[in-house]
Amino acid sequence: MGGSFPYAPCVRLKDLKAADVDEIEVVQRFNTSVETVVWSVGPDGEVIMDFRNLVAATSKPSGSTFFNTDKEYLVTELPQLNIAIYMNKEVNVNSVDFESFDFYLAKADHGPEIHLGGYKPVYDTYPSDNSGLGWDYYYNKKGLIWGLNVPVPMAHVIEKGNFLDAYKDFAAWAMSGGQDKAYWYNGEKNNELLIKAQ
Repeated sequence: MGGSFPYAPCVRLKDLKAADVDEIEVVQRFNTSVETVVWSVGPDGEVIMDFRNLVAATSKPSGSTFFNTDKEYLVTELPQLNIAIYMNKEVNVNSVDFESFDFYLAKADHGPEIHLGGYKPVYDTYPSDNSGLGWDYYYNKKGLIWGLNVPVPMAHVIEKGNFLDAYKDFAAWAMSGGQDKAYWYNGEKNNELLIKAQ
């Protein structure tokens, strides 16, 4: 949340076939009225979960322009859903790793999508050839990514704040293709530019 374009968060479970799923339900919820998971069958038979209803149920504080991008209007009790997936047959859960979860943003009616680097679009069309760099999907011509998954909780940058000023080591990490400053998120930071919601 926070952007001015009408995108919603979605999750594609790449290695889980919808035909093997009996039910997906919210088993616990915190700070939200959402009680159901909206899910569908993707074009390859996979499970797609759409959290547009979570965005609609989460209101920004009065006086703020966006959600949690301004320290003056900080929301600390964030919405959280714990979800259970019930299968109709035995599935080897050891074969599922974090790479199986494709977290992405999508417009309504299968419009443009924003994925992490390397994940192919679900419905959208996106060229897989990036000028011979050898990377498929959601990298620009310099090999930079559209989205980022960080393995630890981290603060996000305030509205109109410069990410490179907030996380000092990020540029070196990105421009080296991940070879330098691998733990940039634990490096030097400018806390004045960061939102630290709990």
